[in-house]
Parts: sequence; C-alpha cells; structure tokens
Amino acid sequence: MRLTIACPADLTAMANHLAMALGTGPSDSSTFGAPIAKDANGFLYAAASFEADPSWLIQAQSPKATPLWDTTGMVDLDQARAAATRLRVLQADDRSLSEPVLAAPDQIMAMVGLGGAEALIAAGLTFIDTDEGTD
Repeated sequence: MRLTIACPADLTAMANHLAMALGTGPSDSSTFGAPIAKDANGFLYAAASFEADPSWLIQAQSPKATPLWDTTGMVDLDQARAAATRLRVLQADDRSLSEPVLAAPDQIMAMVGLGGAEALIAAGLTFIDTDEGTD
C-alpha cells in the first residue's frame, strides 16, 4: 500500500525514531528531513512517501522493541512511542469524512492510498521553496 506521512517540523526527531523502530537500518534516521511544505498558518512539514505492508500501521501504533539491526542503541523507543501517540491514520477512500482532514502541527498524519504530492495537497499543505524552511 502507498503511505504518505506529513510530519510537523517540530516533531521530526521523534518521528525519525519511530521510522527507525519500524525500519531496516540507520538510514531510516533521516526519513523526515528538511521541511518541504507548510499549512495555512505557516507551520512547516517534512514528508515521506513509501510502499508499506499493512502491518506497518499496526506496528506504528505501538513500537514494542528495539529493532534487531540496532546493536548500538541508536533507536530511542520512548521517542518512537511518543511519535506513535501523535500518529493519525487516514484512508484515502474513507468517504465518511464530510470535510477534508487537514494537517495539524501537533499530529503526524499518515495518509493511506495517496501518493506524495496528492496526499500533501489533500491535507491542506502547499509546497515551499527549499530556502523557506531554513533559518
């Protein structure tokens, strides 16, 4: 399944720990990088879009153990679990939503079934110049 995640810039560190807890190696520490989009209030968001097994969503709700690849303690499970509590999962084909569901600066929004740009636009985000997301 296609999964696109919009992560508020202030939550990228914890979201990267969740990505590592569910991922395959240290490279997952940079899943969420520099912001690429913003919401109507100017809050910045990083994003990731990838193919995932449906079990990813179940595991993401409550990471239980340090992954086998992490032999040096790179993954902070407390941070991963904190990110999991802020994860909001939306299905692209959920017709029960009468109003669009917009990204929020206190939530990590995972959209199932929509690819990158389409998902971010559906979440009310607009793309920014890469210089806009830096100080």
